[in-house]
Amino acid sequence: MARAREFAELFDVAGQQHTGVMIALYPSQDLAEQIAGLPGVETPADDLHVTLCFCGDANTLSDVEIAAAILAAQSISRVNDPLIGVLGGVGRFNATKAGSKDVIYASVDIPGLDRLRADLVAGAEAFGATVSKGHSFDPHMTLAYVEPDAETGVSWETLPVRFDALSVCVGDKRVDFPLLGGALVFGELGHLCAQGRPWRLFNEYRFAEPPDWIPYLPIPGTFSHPAYGEITITPERNARFVNNFRAGIYQEKLPLDAEHETKLSGAVGWIVDMRLNEDGSADARVEWTDRGRKLIESDRFRYVSPEFYDEWEDPATEVVHRDVAVGGAITTRPFFKEKALRPLIASERGLFVHFEQEIDMAEQIDSKKFAELEKQFGELKQQLAASEAKAAEAASALDKATKRLAEMEDEKRREQYRQMAQEWPGDVEEHIKILEALADASGEDSEPFQSYLKMNRAMNEQIRTSVLFSELGSSRQGSGSAIERVDQLIAKKMSDNSKLTYADASAAVFRENPRLYGEYVKATEQKI
Repeated sequence: MARAREFAELFDVAGQQHTGVMIALYPSQDLAEQIAGLPGVETPADDLHVTLCFCGDANTLSDVEIAAAILAAQSISRVNDPLIGVLGGVGRFNATKAGSKDVIYASVDIPGLDRLRADLVAGAEAFGATVSKGHSFDPHMTLAYVEPDAETGVSWETLPVRFDALSVCVGDKRVDFPLLGGALVFGELGHLCAQGRPWRLFNEYRFAEPPDWIPYLPIPGTFSHPAYGEITITPERNARFVNNFRAGIYQEKLPLDAEHETKLSGAVGWIVDMRLNEDGSADARVEWTDRGRKLIESDRFRYVSPEFYDEWEDPATEVVHRDVAVGGAITTRPFFKEKALRPLIASERGLFVHFEQEIDMAEQIDSKKFAELEKQFGELKQQLAASEAKAAEAASALDKATKRLAEMEDEKRREQYRQMAQEWPGDVEEHIKILEALADASGEDSEPFQSYLKMNRAMNEQIRTSVLFSELGSSRQGSGSAIERVDQLIAKKMSDNSKLTYADASAAVFRENPRLYGEYVKATEQKI
């Protein structure tokens, strides 16, 4: 329900400070606050971003066009991994208009970003959005605006960065789509990444102080997401996770990090033991690092996200083990929430339903209110589906109109070529095909196209003025004998071979009579 409301509310920008529609990358809250706190940086932490596509002003866009941006981000996010790179040195965009300010920015260096952006633009346009292409793509993060020629005042060092989602912003509102890396399943319980990558689960757990034991694996059950299907956790699987860990199948200690960013920021703790609970869930005992204790005491991290493989092959023995835990994270992004006795309810990231485990909903939310919200979600889901259908219909209509326009332009051009070729020697349709091929390959202003025109016009003029085709009684003085002999030889060639064009016959005559060709050229020059 939360996600459906997010989508529906995006379409209304009334009373908002901003009205633009864009797809962008936003850094983690911790990194954004770190950047915003640097000397000279004026952009608020919540506004720091990297723009990938700007799709226009929401006040002038249809619902279909806004939906197209949402659908594009959703589609591309499913097949791309999180982006890892660096925020580089400080740059400056000079003001382009009188009275405007220069832009101070941090460069963004992320492998694969150009390809992802190109896919995103193509996807948005395919769904029916219009992407601004007023300038080349230069990925950057705006830090401040300053007067022209003023000192930047920004003190900057290269920072590692990771982007976990594509964000669609409509006005002041924003919705995130996690980069799933080709995910097959994405739900409240977790998501299954591409081959060879682990699952991630998210449990809510608010830490008063760094605890020795934390909830690690959920109560067994089957969990469903409206778009991504089902995943199942059984008591047997949780027992297997615990036993495999205690047997040292993967590692004796498993890293616990913050927001799944071990490589960037280091572990905040180490899982050193696991235990199975009576309800089938599993806990993990953690040895916290100093950094981990500070993060827990800050009360920012309230969720635990275990990571595991369905199947893992030991590279040393080549033995395949089922249900192998590989680590986890404390995080601010829950995929399912946990209250008393660890029941599952709708997460902040979407609606997910636990349909095997009987839960006393009365202890968690008012049943009547839940029914009303469920009805609202169904209605909003239908509206979104209708928007998707309209976007697809609009894309199809645009495609048909584009094809018809191209056909009409081809027909108009073909008729123009036909009129030109009517007076040329040879087959008219063959001339049209050659002209079309030259125009498509090089353009009508190109040297090959213009040379073909000049050649045929010259041959047409030669035919018109030659003795062979001139009116009775006409004559040439002096050098006309060479022209007459050429005309006669060409006529004979064409008489002997009816399929021979005037151009081919002329070429053959000149090739066979080089001396006559020289006389012909001189006679033609004298005539001119």
